[in-house]
Order: sequence, then structure tokens, then C-alpha cells
Amino acid sequence: MATVIPVPTLSTQGFVRDLSGKLDTLLAHFFLSDYNETQLYPGAVTSLPELIQRCGGDAVQAVPLIKDALQAYLGPYYPSLQLDVSPRTPLDIDPSIKVELLITIAIRDGDSIGSFKRLVLAEDSKLSSIIKLNNG
Repeated sequence: MATVIPVPTLSTQGFVRDLSGKLDTLLAHFFLSDYNETQLYPGAVTSLPELIQRCGGDAVQAVPLIKDALQAYLGPYYPSLQLDVSPRTPLDIDPSIKVELLITIAIRDGDSIGSFKRLVLAEDSKLSSIIKLNNG
């Protein structure tokens, strides 16, 4: 049996070890963390809203930064990781105001394999929705 690296939490759940629970916990941290929430480790907090804001809300410009940040953030927990980040721009909305990102992740964790998709919506560099997509 392959080794599973648990994700520590500050909740009563303790360490999260199951495939989807780990990914949900890590993505929640990535999506909702505030870049400046620490004084001990300035610049060390990985934050999706900060990456979008840094690119002026330009989803196309933010994609490589987000992909690199997710790879670095998830990599220690999932040695076998494939991910893709692609922008989706609604035709009726100014892309500088609203950003849609489709994040596709395929992981192997121990003996478990999973594929996950999240649609992230941001308006004015603030996350407005995170949608868990099933079946494509």
C-alpha cells in the first residue's frame, strides 16, 4: 500500500486522509486564504484572490501563475498530480470585471485515483462562487 500524506486541519476532524476530503480542504485554503494573513511568513500564503488581483483581473494572464501556485501547493500532498487551469470568459460580461476559471485536477493518492473539476467565479478580484462540477 502506498503512503498517503494527510492534510492537517485546526478543526475537530484533525488530519484529513481521504482523497476528496484532502483536495477539498487544500482548495478551500487556496481559494479563501488572505495573502496578508500572516506576519511571521510574509509572502508565503498562497491565495487565489491575490493572484487574480495581481493580474488586474485578467484571467488569461493569471492562468500560468495560478497553475504554478497550485502545482507547488498541492504537489507535496499528491506526488502524482496533473492539473489544468483554463479561463472561461462570458461573452456578455467585461472580462476585467468578471473572471471564470475552470480548474481540472487528476490525482493519485496512495492506491486511490480521482479526477476533479472546479469552476471558480470572481468579480472585481473577489471570489463570488466556487462550483464543484460532476461528470465533465
